[in-house]
Amino acid sequence: MKKILILSLLISCSQFFMSCENWFDVNPKSQVKNDILFENENGYKTALFGIYTTMATPALYGQELTMSLLDVLAQYYTINDNYHNFYNASIYNYEASTVKSKFDAIGKTMYKTIMNCNNLLENMEGRQELFSGHNYELIRGETLGLRAYLHFDLLRMFAPSFTVGANAAAIPYVDRVTRTPFPQLTNMAVTEKILQDCEEALSLLEVSDPFGPAADNTEPEDEFLRNREERMNYYAVKALMARVYLWAGQTPKAGNIANELIAHPLLGTNRILFRLYSDKITTMSDDYFTVNSENNLQLSLSQNQRKEFYETEKYESSDKRIPSWLILNPNTIESDANTGRYFVSKYNQNGPMNQGIPLLRMTEIQYICAECQAEPAKGLDYLNTVRHEYGIPAAFDLTKENCVFEEELFKEYRKSFLAEGQLFFFLKRKDYTDIPGALNIENPRKIFCFPLPDDEKEFGNLITK
Repeated sequence: MKKILILSLLISCSQFFMSCENWFDVNPKSQVKNDILFENENGYKTALFGIYTTMATPALYGQELTMSLLDVLAQYYTINDNYHNFYNASIYNYEASTVKSKFDAIGKTMYKTIMNCNNLLENMEGRQELFSGHNYELIRGETLGLRAYLHFDLLRMFAPSFTVGANAAAIPYVDRVTRTPFPQLTNMAVTEKILQDCEEALSLLEVSDPFGPAADNTEPEDEFLRNREERMNYYAVKALMARVYLWAGQTPKAGNIANELIAHPLLGTNRILFRLYSDKITTMSDDYFTVNSENNLQLSLSQNQRKEFYETEKYESSDKRIPSWLILNPNTIESDANTGRYFVSKYNQNGPMNQGIPLLRMTEIQYICAECQAEPAKGLDYLNTVRHEYGIPAAFDLTKENCVFEEELFKEYRKSFLAEGQLFFFLKRKDYTDIPGALNIENPRKIFCFPLPDDEKEFGNLITK
């Protein structure tokens, strides 16, 4: 087994940060002085917001891990031209430079963001006196949750699934700032570390998070304590644990957490538990989903895809997702409507259906609970709950007499997570050998595991062999 070692970079290097976001003030030598940054509570808040800002950039959840790359791999879009920036990704040609560069940028940015988490955590140790109220516990809990979240998505991308093996070689788990290399761990070992971070995060957020057991049903006066769905929070950590347990095949534990969340009176069927805010979300969406998008970047669904994915012949007039998340290319003339192209409008609208960049939602928790049921018929009840929330009447309920649970579960994932990047992970976890919409694939498991860099210079010198 090839051994991979990951070298951590000092967080003080200014290259870790995007200067345009003004995260930190840097000295003339372009180095962040931790003793200056972390001299008071506001410095820790600045560092924390910097982590969220990076997560919302195009290289991560602003584009590649939601609306573009991962959904291209899940075959949401029709891409026929070989000059298209995502053409090679759509046919799983991972050796193409356009694809390798995306994988490398994702891995590099993810690990740098994790290192930012580690730097923040290490600079908090023994400094509780700098924080007001429960902000020490809140910031530390959030950061641990973020470190777990980022590692889990790295695991889902760059490691084999648990179907291949719990003891398969996976990724390093980077949990401290050091020049000492980190060894490549197994799937199970990484998962255990993720869950350890989640457990510690929960213990801290339980006593500090206004969106958690510590809530007192009043609007916090402190702006820092508001809009908790836009940051890692108690319920988001719980949801992440359900997602992790399901990935690891531990369905009883996943189901128990999902049931606990569903039973909570404040968490509705489709509520967003964790989303990223970005004032650039419309701009990032417009890169792909408008008539003015560059031809080699434009992404769209065909009319046939829209019909198939959303079963429009049945649900056109009732499913709220159809008119809210898809818009016909405005250049399409009426006579060509049946062959027109549809753009994703999920991120370019006002009102309740505009939900930022969703990373964890109760819809998925309903689906997890459905999957963990011993009886498929009971699982269908959870799918129907989500369908009702989106406007599909009970007359169209799924029953064991009119459908197959696994087929409907796939359909509902595909409907609900358009431009959110989750369908690709569903296909990987389920070990699909025939990916709907894809051409013949010789080795399906290979396309589900992104290749690690060939050269130690990739990922910004983070990896050596």
